[in-house]
Amino acid sequence: KKLNFNQKLISELWKIIGKKGNTTNPRELLSISHMRSIKDRNVFVVHDKYDKSVSHNEVIKLLQLWPNAALLTTERLGHNRILKSELVVNAISQFIRNEP
Repeated sequence: KKLNFNQKLISELWKIIGKKGNTTNPRELLSISHMRSIKDRNVFVVHDKYDKSVSHNEVIKLLQLWPNAALLTTERLGHNRILKSELVVNAISQFIRNEP
């Protein structure tokens, strides 16, 4: 299944990743397999409280096991619209810019 990411988010990721000398496609960085490999790093999770695909309680449980994770909770953006939210795009961009 192909995910429909906000183009501004993908562009922002490309700019930041390129400056850090990484040529990995941003879509790969958002994959589950990549996420498993970074469990000891700082992670920024965005999740909608009313997401029908993934329970917010499950996300909270997961983050309790991930000590370096931060959570931005949205409301009523669902599982797909969340990546088109200006608030979310700006928060992710800010987090990435602050990473070493």
